[in-house]
Amino acid sequence: MRPLTQSSRKAFMSLLRRAPMTAVCAALVTLAGAAVPAAAAEPTASVVVALRVADPSALAALVHATGLSAAARHARLAALVPGTYRHADVGRRVAALGLRVTRSDTWTMTVTGPLPAMQAAFGNVSAPSRPASLAASAVAVLPTRGRVAHPLAAVTGKDLRTAYDADPNNPSFGQNETVATVQLSGWRSSDLTTYGQQDLTPKVTPSYTPIALPGANPNVSDGQHGDAEVALDQETLLAVAPAAAQRAYFAPNNDGGKGFVAAVHLVGQDAAAHDIAALSISWGVCEAGAGSQFMSAMDQALQYATAAGVTVFAASGDEGSSDCVDTTGSVAPAVDYPASSPYVVGVGGTTLPDPSTPSTATAWIGSGGGESSRTSLPSWQQTVKAKSRHGRRLVPDIASDANPTDGLVVYDSLRFPNGKTSNTVGGTSLGAPTQAALLAGSLAAAGWTNGGIGDIHPALYSAAASSGSNSFTDTTSGNNGAYSAGAGFDLVTGLGAPRWSGLLSWLGSFALTAPAATASTTVALSATLPLGLAPTNPTYRAWSAPFVGTPPASCADATATSPPTSADLGATSADGTYTVSVEGIDGSSANGGAGGCHVIQTKVVLDRKAPTAHASLRPASATTAVASWSSGDPAPSSGSPTYVVSVTDGGGTVYSATTRATSLTFKATSYRSYHVNVVAVDPAGNRSRTASASLYDDTSLTYGTGWRSIAAAGYFRGSRHVTTLQNGAASMAGTGSVYLAYVTTCPTCGKLDVYIGNTLVRVISMTTNRTHTLVPETLYSSTTVAKRTLSLRAKHATTTETAVQIDAAVVR
Repeated sequence: MRPLTQSSRKAFMSLLRRAPMTAVCAALVTLAGAAVPAAAAEPTASVVVALRVADPSALAALVHATGLSAAARHARLAALVPGTYRHADVGRRVAALGLRVTRSDTWTMTVTGPLPAMQAAFGNVSAPSRPASLAASAVAVLPTRGRVAHPLAAVTGKDLRTAYDADPNNPSFGQNETVATVQLSGWRSSDLTTYGQQDLTPKVTPSYTPIALPGANPNVSDGQHGDAEVALDQETLLAVAPAAAQRAYFAPNNDGGKGFVAAVHLVGQDAAAHDIAALSISWGVCEAGAGSQFMSAMDQALQYATAAGVTVFAASGDEGSSDCVDTTGSVAPAVDYPASSPYVVGVGGTTLPDPSTPSTATAWIGSGGGESSRTSLPSWQQTVKAKSRHGRRLVPDIASDANPTDGLVVYDSLRFPNGKTSNTVGGTSLGAPTQAALLAGSLAAAGWTNGGIGDIHPALYSAAASSGSNSFTDTTSGNNGAYSAGAGFDLVTGLGAPRWSGLLSWLGSFALTAPAATASTTVALSATLPLGLAPTNPTYRAWSAPFVGTPPASCADATATSPPTSADLGATSADGTYTVSVEGIDGSSANGGAGGCHVIQTKVVLDRKAPTAHASLRPASATTAVASWSSGDPAPSSGSPTYVVSVTDGGGTVYSATTRATSLTFKATSYRSYHVNVVAVDPAGNRSRTASASLYDDTSLTYGTGWRSIAAAGYFRGSRHVTTLQNGAASMAGTGSVYLAYVTTCPTCGKLDVYIGNTLVRVISMTTNRTHTLVPETLYSSTTVAKRTLSLRAKHATTTETAVQIDAAVVR
């Protein structure tokens, strides 16, 4: 990846623009093939393989899990880091190509080799692609160097706590919590102490810990004013949450090795030990400049941090609706990454002329916002899906003060060594650390002492959708170019400016879970109470029966003393998707002491139709075969099935598993028949009938006079049967609906007549200009499965057609 050039400078009152990141995209290159031998004088190259978590589905579930203690959450996380299998799998595959692993860490492996071999495997090593053969063990392949992002960058901390309703008069705001940042430049860290003593009232001594990844120096600027971004982030945290501990993770500005992605992973790993409640990221790039490989690796890292209980906030950008203008020059609508990640709370910007009256805020013209080009609309944004033209993630989620005119005073002696060192700056880079500090401080003020609470998107959007909620100050005027602020959610300020005292009870909302799909009209429910927030939300005092459909929003039906454990969809209900809702009244002092009303919904697919499974076998080479399978599911489908698969031969079981994979390549090690049996099981538990297929070597067919077995390399199991006799007869038998033969076509090959009984059903010509082996020919096809015997007769229509060759047969 090429280093980025510094974008155009604004006046010191303005935010630093973000520079583009070189796109990380190249054609996929399969690892299969011969390795390029290393020559003594050949140049070498390296790439970084970002390993996939041990169980992606378990990580996805843990992101949304509620009610877990920090110990329980991190015990589950410990089982998800890439294990020795991932490392060994990647090591074997690259070693076969003459490449070698030169560094191996928990989350990454550095692969090095001669440049031609590296290019054959990964394409352009400056923008590598992930080969399909590494997909099972690697989430991405990244370059080892190259800049990936640039910083995005009056009020006081008390003003910001006032504006966002977060305990403005508490000098210990943030105590017992930690806020992390990721920084891609160093700075003069002594400025934070000077800032706390010189610019804050009362004076504050910061609790600041820098963590440097290999190749990063916390005390050296990147030379492109990245130190100003660090100063803005850390000093905003100190101003807003003066008692919170700060952990700043410094990484090289690259997307491979120990760079940006690795820093986010490390935050997740450190979360439990250091009570990290929030992570603020003010570095980013437009989606078009980020590249799919970088975003895949970063999404997994962000997901991991969120699952660890860290709430991630990211600046939505300062180019308004045209986020790619600095990358491609295009003014077309585009959004910033990582703010557009589904694991991040994207923070947009407002102009805030009077912090004591938040309703005076208007949308800031620079506020990044719009619709992702990559990420589909998350479930928690379904309440605002009308704003999505293409069914994708909408940005931002919330808004915060960002206009440099009414920004924050920041002390930066490194940037201004000979002049004024305290300057007013803004941008959404001010908004992200502001809101991260407000969340951490609000949790601490509510008595939460257990680190963080992870993903808060469902709480944000549920609170905004509640008619009785007082959790946001809506911004209804202003625009960011293509989009305008208005009532409710918009693509400039999101849901609006948070009011954290009102949001606290929503952050403590119970979680309602049900099976995603069911074949029964009686659905099990579980209402999980939150841990922590004891002063705000110790218990739920009343519950409603479950509603199927849209419930009232007043909690008037919440009269039961215990939560429901099941919902009845109705015995006569048609298959389809149903919304199940439960109301709960918490034990807080909200609504004049009556408690907060929470309405939680979950969706269940009622699916009573079994899928249809399909199975196939085929020879793939002289020594291997491929079993493959698929399914069809009548609407409404409950989702992708799992498969119960077994592959056997005459001597026993070759493979047996319950899997989501759809194919298997295996060694055909003997002159035997191979059989695959497949059952598709949909998420509702409906099971298909067994689908079967059989693969026969040529030696397993029955031959009459004139056929002989010929051994030769390149043929399945090293042999085929050949006849030069006119009407030379053979036969194959099996149970299925489709019968295939794998034959050789060549200039001297003749025809094959296919009979069932005395009926001619097919004539196959095998005459071609060149010789081709393992050519599949359909002998017979039917819509019904039955036991059949096919008779095969060689025909030579001309004097040059002298042979018929059969290598294998398949029945499915």
